[in-house]
Amino acid sequence: MPYKYILIVLAFYFISLIQNSFLSHFIVFGVTPNLLLALVCLNTFLDESQSCSGLVSAISAGAFLDILNGSFLGVSILAMLLVCLFIRKTLVYLIDFPIEYSILYFIPILAISSVLYMFIVNLLFCLFSWSIFLSFNIWAILGEVFLNVILGVIGFYSFRIISRTKHGF
Repeated sequence: MPYKYILIVLAFYFISLIQNSFLSHFIVFGVTPNLLLALVCLNTFLDESQSCSGLVSAISAGAFLDILNGSFLGVSILAMLLVCLFIRKTLVYLIDFPIEYSILYFIPILAISSVLYMFIVNLLFCLFSWSIFLSFNIWAILGEVFLNVILGVIGFYSFRIISRTKHGF
């Protein structure tokens, strides 16, 4: 079981390098896609209830975002943890959803999680920099939600294809 968590941390390290070096050139509505957020949401959504892989992915993704972006240490970690906890609490109410329609539940959860993440990060930056000005651009919010949903759907169906070939169904 610990090997699973080590693999998650290593995977999120390489994904964060890809996000900060390659995906930073794809700017839509003034924002870049947040692949780490989409994968944390996907991992938490598909996580078993007794497993901690969603929390490990949230902590490692937040830590790598903080380190590689040069921001205040802990802002992205806290935001990712709160998004992970939001998804966990939401899934409690969706305990018996049919697996064939799970994408219909994943897309709104990912969209709300993207908005929640942006709000928490902006709020924490305002608190840490002693600023009273919160800046929200509706086009930037819509652009980031759109990009995260596209990346999340690609990841969701990639996981479904991999699990189908792995389990034979």
